[in-house]
Amino acid sequence: MPQRTRLVLVIAAIAGFVVVPTWKARSASAGQGASHSIARVDSLLGVFEGRTPCGRIATEFTGFPGQNCEKIKWRLTLYRNPVPERPSSYRYDGTRTTRQGHWRIAVTGGTDRGRTTYHLTPAGPGGSLSLLSIDDKVLLLLDRDGQVLVGDASWSYALNRVEPPSR
Repeated sequence: MPQRTRLVLVIAAIAGFVVVPTWKARSASAGQGASHSIARVDSLLGVFEGRTPCGRIATEFTGFPGQNCEKIKWRLTLYRNPVPERPSSYRYDGTRTTRQGHWRIAVTGGTDRGRTTYHLTPAGPGGSLSLLSIDDKVLLLLDRDGQVLVGDASWSYALNRVEPPSR
């Protein structure tokens, strides 16, 4: 391991950052052996969990088949670059599927002044996703027009912050 890489890892460990392993997201539609890799030394921004209805936005992002589906389980882990504390990568673990990719933050002005939206783009197959940050504890899924998705009597389109799993 090069000296500079070792130094960065040591500094990251001292500062308490999470070292994220290299993830390989295999794309079945791109053919055998096609992969996308995300590897970073990032800090954990948060882990969010929820159960959502199997609407089109949710099934496109997660890759879970919508036919005969009642709910989708979500665990979304967001990472950020430690310097300058910008968004970097995410990991979605859910009902029979895992996805990784990159995300960014958009803060709007005008009538939606101060509205903070997270935009997630997968590294492999699947649709993108936008989430409205209500506060540091709750994220709401948005439709393609940026409107909050409304759930049903059993499930909502909300993800709540949880304590990260212990290692």
